[in-house]
Amino acid sequence: MLSARRTTLAAIGGALATAGCLIVTLGLTEAWENRATGAVYQVCPGTVRGAFDARRYAFRNAAFADVHRDLSAALGLARAANPALRIVLTVSPVPLTATATGGHALTATTYSKAVLRAVAGQLALEHDHIDYFPAYEIITGPPFKAAFFEPNLRTVTPDGVAFVMRQFLGALARPPAAPRPAPAPAPGPAPGPARGEDVWCDDAVLDYYSPR
Repeated sequence: MLSARRTTLAAIGGALATAGCLIVTLGLTEAWENRATGAVYQVCPGTVRGAFDARRYAFRNAAFADVHRDLSAALGLARAANPALRIVLTVSPVPLTATATGGHALTATTYSKAVLRAVAGQLALEHDHIDYFPAYEIITGPPFKAAFFEPNLRTVTPDGVAFVMRQFLGALARPPAAPRPAPAPAPGPAPGPARGEDVWCDDAVLDYYSPR
């Protein structure tokens, strides 16, 4: 096992040292850890092997600060191996099928995805070498009406994967957009009928500034 671990780590280090881009997909925030060492397990102890012992293992549901700290540290290690490495963050659209929070899987999924999406966006804002690609929004967004999910509403269809990849590769091939001139000031809104206050719809403002 230790020999296989060393081989795996060496392969990861070699790949990072020569890679131009690292794509990291964030999946969920729930995990089980060793109370004494803090080691995090891939699955809950006892579900695949061994027996669960509440005195040894504890459930943890990471918050924004936890994910931001740990992901920043992990990406920092990758950049230490390759200072020229660029990073693309995505969030998995696959919902949780179960949760250890005691709540419903739907609310647990919303929490996990919200935290991960917020951290990905924050890191993309903080670092020029980190970007975010909206695979999560493409699959789960209301405009697509869940069309990219299998009947179980969890598995992404091959068509959904292909659609996401077309957008991703198309974005890579697209030349940088030329800066647009600043729009002319919007015309003032008409006075309201009751007390003369301005009535101005947010959607109308967005439409005005959107490219035609």
